[in-house]
Amino acid sequence: MSAVPAGYASTVRHGFAILGLAEGWIELERAPLWRVTHHERNCVLELSLFALAAGVTIDLAALRVLAEKRRRTGEENRGPFGCGGFDDDRRILLNEDSWALGAVFCVETSLRVESHPGPTFSRSWTVSDGVRVLEGTFEAENEELFGRGVEDCDHMMRSVRLMCAR
Repeated sequence: MSAVPAGYASTVRHGFAILGLAEGWIELERAPLWRVTHHERNCVLELSLFALAAGVTIDLAALRVLAEKRRRTGEENRGPFGCGGFDDDRRILLNEDSWALGAVFCVETSLRVESHPGPTFSRSWTVSDGVRVLEGTFEAENEELFGRGVEDCDHMMRSVRLMCAR
């Protein structure tokens, strides 16, 4: 494995993805999801990776359109009163952003989910190089925990390198 990039405690590799771990984060498991956790905080970053079908490619603009379509479809399927007729599972978009670093690009979405007993917060990332995809999700039960963990997760997701499958 190559040297640990500056600003990261270590790196982990799973399949065709390499992820730089922020200080205090460790690999928890690889199945059924690839999961990394902070050893002192109760927070987990869940990751899944897949290659697109042979001959299929995607770019940042297409990824943005797919993210919007997925969010819009989810809102339509829930209906006006959420699942099962209860209005306690409303998803509020906090932020949607995108970035590109070299050949790797990402769409990230932050949500506040209104549920019982209180709101939860989540951020999802879809990172791709056009032929391989790594999706990540970080959730927290309150805004304080979310703020403490999401900064590390952003830092780690920007470290992603997607390698050719062997």
